[in-house]
Amino acid sequence: MKKVVKANRTRWDILVKVIKHPEYLFIKENAMKLEMDSSVYGWIDEQVKNRMKLKPTKCEFTDRNGKQVMYIKKDRVLDTEIAMQWKYAVRKIENGIYKFSCPSTVNRVFYNVTLMPGVLRKFLRYEGKPLVQLDYSNFQPFLFIKFLLEKYKDDLPVDVIMYIELTSNGTFNTELKKIFKRENIEIKNEDTFKLDFFKRVFFSKEKRADKFRTAFATEFPNVSAMITETKKNNYKALAIKLQKLEAQIVINTILHEIAEKYPTSFVLPIHDALICEQGISETVKQLMLEKTLQNVGFEPKIKQEILIHYPIINNLL
Repeated sequence: MKKVVKANRTRWDILVKVIKHPEYLFIKENAMKLEMDSSVYGWIDEQVKNRMKLKPTKCEFTDRNGKQVMYIKKDRVLDTEIAMQWKYAVRKIENGIYKFSCPSTVNRVFYNVTLMPGVLRKFLRYEGKPLVQLDYSNFQPFLFIKFLLEKYKDDLPVDVIMYIELTSNGTFNTELKKIFKRENIEIKNEDTFKLDFFKRVFFSKEKRADKFRTAFATEFPNVSAMITETKKNNYKALAIKLQKLEAQIVINTILHEIAEKYPTSFVLPIHDALICEQGISETVKQLMLEKTLQNVGFEPKIKQEILIHYPIINNLL
């Protein structure tokens, strides 16, 4: 594992120092300007007392045969040990201690912000001011449109047309829940629904078809057939292709243009989202719409949020 990490960091250095791609240097310089609102420490302590519920996370263990087994850990709460890890992540940003990597397998950029818990992002600041987060709705399913268009071209089946409409307007996950409910498939945990769906449909081994996949294939037969075709030689192939396309759009297209046209602006990637200073948020949003349309063939839905923490004031009547 250490060799892989070292190789990824070496590649990052090559992209920044040797090839000198402007988007990677832009990311590095802006990351070093990040600040954290000092109230984050008190907020973390308060959430430990409240036993804050945490998002499910992917974990793995080694079984008796030495095989790595992946599973989703649910029912997590914030305890003192996790809180210490969160505070350590905060201090690294405050002290400018960063590690960057960009694995050639997916071309995603990994650094402190992409690795820290999402709930801590609302404490990120630039020049003391809150940031704006621009987030694609159901981006991975949306990106799959590109492969569907390459497959079916101008002769789109009805289910493919419906899939494109749902993923483009950001209602894909909502519609899926309706479909599963109609098929009497219980969604045991709303918080884990997204993870469960992708694990069982998009990123599963094809030999492990279950009720989620069967219901999806019934509703979207041609979309399902394309998923199977993409994974026929390697069930991980689809995830890799989608992440590479995501990086091509977000890092190598959008951020590349921002780095060249607006080099003094503040913009950073978090995989399929971008955070930026409020003054350039509309420009970034338009670029996200424009460049994604050029790469995929359809315009996505983008959610916009100001990353700010509103403290709870006790004894307020």
